[in-house]
Amino acid sequence: MAHAPKPRARFRIGSRAALSAAVCGVLLLTALTLCHRADAAETDVEVAQRFVVALNQGKVGEMVAMSACPFVFRNQEWESAKDGSGFVRGKADDKTFAKKKELSEFLAKLVEKAKIESETAAKSPPPKEDLLKDNLKGSPTSWRRLNLFVFFRGMGDVEHVAIVGVDPNRHRVRGLYLN
Repeated sequence: MAHAPKPRARFRIGSRAALSAAVCGVLLLTALTLCHRADAAETDVEVAQRFVVALNQGKVGEMVAMSACPFVFRNQEWESAKDGSGFVRGKADDKTFAKKKELSEFLAKLVEKAKIESETAAKSPPPKEDLLKDNLKGSPTSWRRLNLFVFFRGMGDVEHVAIVGVDPNRHRVRGLYLN
């Protein structure tokens, strides 16, 4: 009896098609994942606003978690103008925290005495260069590298503001200014 020849397996064509389909599937999943991550990532203004909410609620752990060191802090009180014309910014008190533990201890004290009235960043703040020349004049140079967001703290004899500085690369808070 003669045997019929066995049909040749065509794994090559099937393997190429399967490999192409698998590669396309992996590329599609990667693209979808990257798009989803980009949509889910917080903007710097959202980070700043969450930081302010945490400050107002006294949530030091959350504030530290969304911060990075070195962290710069500036407090600047208002004082009467020497010519009696009103109020001017007084001497600035700058602090830099190199470690999260130091920052945590400082923020624990700060949340007891500081509140920020508006938890939404100003829609039309002064330009960054104006803030650096005015409120942040003479401050550590690290402020220049941050995205700055202005918040209204409330009115007394003068308008009080807060400035939150967010690192544009790490999307972490690295600076806080209060007056």
